[in-house]
Amino acid sequence: MQAAAIAATKNWPMEKILERLEIIRDQIDGFFTLKEMRYLVHGGRISHIKGLMAQVLNIKPIIFVEKVKGIYQSAGQAISLKNAINQIVSMNVEKFADAKVRVQLVHGSNMDSIEMLRSKIQEKMNVFFEDVVPVAPVLGAHTGPTLVGIVIGPMAVFSNLI
Repeated sequence: MQAAAIAATKNWPMEKILERLEIIRDQIDGFFTLKEMRYLVHGGRISHIKGLMAQVLNIKPIIFVEKVKGIYQSAGQAISLKNAINQIVSMNVEKFADAKVRVQLVHGSNMDSIEMLRSKIQEKMNVFFEDVVPVAPVLGAHTGPTLVGIVIGPMAVFSNLI
């Protein structure tokens, strides 16, 4: 939305704005993980048994946003929040290699994990950070306050917009 607003203020034609938004959508990714599964269980997203097993074994999901339908899907799992964050960073390092990336960190109310994620990304990637923002209320209602995530894309798709 920010890209569309900036393009509109620069008097881009509507077709060009829509074209750029498609390119941005196709090249950005969103990943997140959770410290606790309680909200996923109570919201019916996972069964009570899976939630209990995840809690006992300290398993954290790694979830991504599927681009076509916009639904949340599993990208993996890790034992401990720290390992889940490391996997999210590794997946993005692998995908974007040495490209400069634009990153927005999102959270439920988990600033400690945001700082861990920020430092890991900064250590391994050429990154431009946007402001850290709370997750959208719709997602937050299902995931709870322990969510920590990243929206990431190549800086090149935002050329002429930043």
